[in-house]
Amino acid sequence: MLAAQRRRHEQFLLPIELEVPVLALACTPDDVWAGGSGGVAHWRVDTQWRPCSGSPPLTGITTLAVCGDRLLAGGVEGVAYSYNGGQSWFRGAMQEGLASVTSLVASPDFLYDHVALLGTLESGILRSDDGGSSWRSSQFGLQSFEITALFWADREIVLAATPDGLYRSPNAGRAWKAVPDLSDLSIVALARSSNMDLLAAGEQGALYLSHDNGRHWDRCQDVPEGVQPVALDITDQDTLLLGCARNGLLRRDHVSQSWSQVLPVVPLVFAHQDGRIYSGTSTGLWVSTDDGQSWQALPYPPLYDLHQLVMHKTRLLGIGTQTGMLRYDPGHGWCPVLQGAPIIETASISERDVLCAATTQGLYRSDDGGVDWQMVGGSAPLQMTKMSVCADGFGLGMSMNPPCLLRTCDAGQQWQQLPSPFGILPVVALVAEATLAIAVTYDPRLYRARIWHSLGRGDTWAAGLEISTTWATIAMCQQPLMLVIGNTLLRHEGWGQWQRVHFAGEEEALDEVRKVLAIDDHLLFLTTKGLFLVSLDAHTCMCVRKHTHDMQMIDIVCIGQQCYGLLAGGDVISML
Repeated sequence: MLAAQRRRHEQFLLPIELEVPVLALACTPDDVWAGGSGGVAHWRVDTQWRPCSGSPPLTGITTLAVCGDRLLAGGVEGVAYSYNGGQSWFRGAMQEGLASVTSLVASPDFLYDHVALLGTLESGILRSDDGGSSWRSSQFGLQSFEITALFWADREIVLAATPDGLYRSPNAGRAWKAVPDLSDLSIVALARSSNMDLLAAGEQGALYLSHDNGRHWDRCQDVPEGVQPVALDITDQDTLLLGCARNGLLRRDHVSQSWSQVLPVVPLVFAHQDGRIYSGTSTGLWVSTDDGQSWQALPYPPLYDLHQLVMHKTRLLGIGTQTGMLRYDPGHGWCPVLQGAPIIETASISERDVLCAATTQGLYRSDDGGVDWQMVGGSAPLQMTKMSVCADGFGLGMSMNPPCLLRTCDAGQQWQQLPSPFGILPVVALVAEATLAIAVTYDPRLYRARIWHSLGRGDTWAAGLEISTTWATIAMCQQPLMLVIGNTLLRHEGWGQWQRVHFAGEEEALDEVRKVLAIDDHLLFLTTKGLFLVSLDAHTCMCVRKHTHDMQMIDIVCIGQQCYGLLAGGDVISML
């Protein structure tokens, strides 16, 4: 009953309506899937986009493919597959460990042989014989292990493009041989015309044509001078579409052979669906129904990679690795702040309302809620993965390059390097208070988390409790100071000592916890399954909302009794 009452008090905030890159596309006659830095989104013609909230266990989707009854997705951390159109996902097992996927193709006989190939950024080509469940190295004869494109030319013929030339496999990707005509040429894209001719685009702007399934190639008409191809497509009417890094989308008419620009944005990927041509671009998704002559922008797919909400005074901020930092203004919606900043790793806000944002190129600091920013660190930019700043200006951060511990005593204006006791282990949680600092490291080889504490503002550290867990996300709240490690809830008893807390229903509420918040005498747990409210006095638990496949919550913040929940894809709801 309470869960139903709470659901009635939920309200969507105005949606994000900002440009979002579409890096991957896959189509069936009725459906379109788009992939990007925020996961996968699904769209049915003449309906609305919906995030595939059971998002793949991957960072940054770079390629998608519909293979029989499966949807395959490749990303920075490997490959995943779904049997239900993206509502739930399973990670593909990779013999070589994690690999960054650049391309994915399936056999023309996939329904019978279940064969698919992956191109990777650093591990060459991987092959699956079981529909994508498992993958193993398949690069006999391959000399270049950075794959820029894969193309299945015939039942057994596969082409692999690399920065060092083109490779051809005559046996469905089991072995490879360099193509002499294109040796030492950087090939970025491949396509096929209706008469079965193959076309390859070189990074320097040249096009190459093959009439014999890729054995031999001849240079054909060049594209206009100075362009840099990034994507290639041939329509059903043999019109050539060329996506270029600086010149947008160029179209070559198959009759006049003349080139014209038809889109000013950078096309990254193409897909076809019953006379429609879709182009995923640097700014969103476009569609053409007239052989690429004119294009219409579709609504932005919910691919925003927001992963963190922050309250600055009474203002809500959203933070994403690629999306950057956004500020919510009631009545106006979301607007970007810290514009032009590189990839954001983490952010922290002190009780004196100083906002710090750590990016891959340095640390930025704002005293006015993100209106004005200053870069901290001067000629030696600070790169942090974790950061915490408390009320009196004391704070700690973990630097990436070089790996070290940093301390500030003036709310982030200046930072001092300290000896780190953590070695090579990553710090997955960090909190700085006036008289106490807590850090949690995680050993992915042994699946163990260890709690550390410092009573000397980071000068010295003591190793404490160690807990085994395969769930590497550590949830922490500060008042009272509590930790969730795996399925264990711990309360700080002082001086680095911890007491385990038990309550009825903890098996469900402590399963894969993403975040924990303290609200009066209750704890609010956000897990991969739902939202749970725990009474610290009565030691009872109740579920206040269950996640559904189209409403998966990934972060929460609260101010007083008002809570905000971040959904996969970038939507935010308010909850009382």
